[in-house]
Amino acid sequence: MPNEPQPRPPRRVVLLAEDEPTIAIPLSDELEEHGFAVVHEADGDAALDRLRRRRFDALITDLRLPGRSGLELLADARARRLELPLLLITAYADASSERAAVAQRAQVLRKPFDNVEVIDWLRGSISPAFPADAPRPAI
Repeated sequence: MPNEPQPRPPRRVVLLAEDEPTIAIPLSDELEEHGFAVVHEADGDAALDRLRRRRFDALITDLRLPGRSGLELLADARARRLELPLLLITAYADASSERAAVAQRAQVLRKPFDNVEVIDWLRGSISPAFPADAPRPAI
């Protein structure tokens, strides 16, 4: 029937491993506002447990986390042959940690950042759900 509502595409699920609430909460909220489902963990070990139990469309991780580090999460994701897009967010990246992230085929985003940068990265990394002409978030 022509007036039936169209089914919504499934939401892309992002695992966010970030221990600072001042970053995690606003970023999660904004990602949700732009159509992503967010699973947040403030601890690297808990995030790894989530990766082992569930499928995600992307992983965003801080470099420094309680428990397992962000670099260890990236390496674990690749060791499990997970081909999801990876983003390392950090205020502490040095050349060595950036090289290690790039070796895992991860992008690096330095803090402070604007959440729109993360949204743009996600849209570009998992583009089938978000065409290039999708509305951009307000800055």
